[in-house]
Amino acid sequence: MRRTSPAMRAGQYLLLLAFMVFLGFPLLWMVSTSFKGPRELVTLNPTIIPAIPTLDNYVSVINGQDIVQATINSMIVSVITAVLTVAVALPAAYALVRFKTSFRRPALIWILVSQVFPLILIIIPLFLILKEIGLLNSHVGLVIVYVVWSLPFAMWMLQGYVSTLPREL
Repeated sequence: MRRTSPAMRAGQYLLLLAFMVFLGFPLLWMVSTSFKGPRELVTLNPTIIPAIPTLDNYVSVINGQDIVQATINSMIVSVITAVLTVAVALPAAYALVRFKTSFRRPALIWILVSQVFPLILIIIPLFLILKEIGLLNSHVGLVIVYVVWSLPFAMWMLQGYVSTLPREL
């Protein structure tokens, strides 16, 4: 095994630190902006540290919008989506891995092709379909959209997992 010199090691840590600062800067800017007042947000020379820190933005979010209900709605939709996606994707991935049929190759190609299209391409037809069946602005409609959109990715990822399991299990 080849040892790296102390200068090389220091350079690696310096590069790693610079990369972490690069990745962390947007988060730092977002937190800093949340403590700025309206006048400070529109100045020509923005600073990272607010001149007059304020909690008014947090107060207006908590009092002005129903953030608690929005969080509960997000949790409901995400948990149901995750459970349904895994419940459908795991048996499908198992079938794709274990059963060698003529359907396997076209199914794998369809899974890959479905990941190529961005959601923005189907947003208008999706809106019209959900409006037609009465699921617009509902948890059920949102769960269906999320499950259908995440299913190919979940199947692709679970396929690798299922292939590592011994056949005896």
